[in-house]
Amino acid sequence: MNRHFGEGNTNIMQSHMLLLALALVMGVTSCRKPIFNSSKTKEAWNTLNNPIVMKRDYEIKFSALPLQGQLPITPWADDYWPGKHGGLAFRWATPARELDGSKDFTYSLYTLEKLKTMDRAALQVLSPAEKYDILVSNYEFPTVKAEWLRTKPTDEDWVGICHGWAPASMLYEEPQPVVMTNADGIKIPFGSSDVKALLSYYQGIKTVSPRVFLGERCDHDLAKDQTKGQDIACRDTNAGAFHITLTNQIALLKESFLADVTRDREIWNHPVHRYVSTIVKDNLPPAAGAAVGTVSEVLVETLMTYTVEIHANYFPTGGTQLHEDNTKTYRYRLELDKDGKIIGGEWETDERPDFLWRQNKPVIEGYFAKLSDLYEASIKK
Repeated sequence: MNRHFGEGNTNIMQSHMLLLALALVMGVTSCRKPIFNSSKTKEAWNTLNNPIVMKRDYEIKFSALPLQGQLPITPWADDYWPGKHGGLAFRWATPARELDGSKDFTYSLYTLEKLKTMDRAALQVLSPAEKYDILVSNYEFPTVKAEWLRTKPTDEDWVGICHGWAPASMLYEEPQPVVMTNADGIKIPFGSSDVKALLSYYQGIKTVSPRVFLGERCDHDLAKDQTKGQDIACRDTNAGAFHITLTNQIALLKESFLADVTRDREIWNHPVHRYVSTIVKDNLPPAAGAAVGTVSEVLVETLMTYTVEIHANYFPTGGTQLHEDNTKTYRYRLELDKDGKIIGGEWETDERPDFLWRQNKPVIEGYFAKLSDLYEASIKK
């Protein structure tokens, strides 16, 4: 499966640290150390693992949280627009799309005169970046050139804009193909993935829409050094906070959220849309180092389902065999207080999400203002 993250990594981590700074100013906590002093310090529910950072009024009583949930609409699948192919400047519809990525950076851009002579089939294979620049009648192709500067053929396989695709897939309806006519009379055929790509690009690269995070990024290659898995950033997200977020978002609020599903330096952002939890054992005594106030624990196993990346397509893939999901199975203990509320948790397995996050839908403006018109045309019934 393709791996991904890309240039937005820096912005996301900056947003994360800004969130921590704001929490300090607002008096949520006086320092970054765990709230609970215990021998199990590295499992503690610290500032960055408190579900309050997700900025939702979550239910935290375990018995009130459904053991399964599913969204009524599944987030759409699409490419993560890898940097090694030029990001949005990738001419994905050409037969040579799997060839050497360096060729994706060397194609010639067409003049207005040439574009006016091209038929629909020739226009259809242009990249999403080219199509958008043509839509706004900018034949200097600034979006294409910006993508060629942002990306390079030597980018690692996992580098892309999944930090844009993942939230866009849950915030926008899946687009249909649509033909748009620009001010010069050129009819531009946008495929479903062309529109998805542009929404993902705006969401991940161009937007200033607020993001909130639960947990920290593990920035180690655990395959090379498993001892790094003991670092606090590689041990979270806290299991109790994960269960609260998962159940509230999917079952109670009916809203997706994003999860980095790998615990290493490579970031795989995915939109979550389904889960099934099983109580393995309940009424367990508090383990050594459990959160202060814990009176019992529950051992839970959860199967979490999320949308994954696929190759770009001209037509929508929702409800077809082209759509792809994946699952992760997690086992963890939840720490409950005297009222049955979740106040902490501990992982039983090494498998766990690295961090969880949410992002709002941005206001589309500036050079990309016409993206709103394109999107509305693509979902018009």
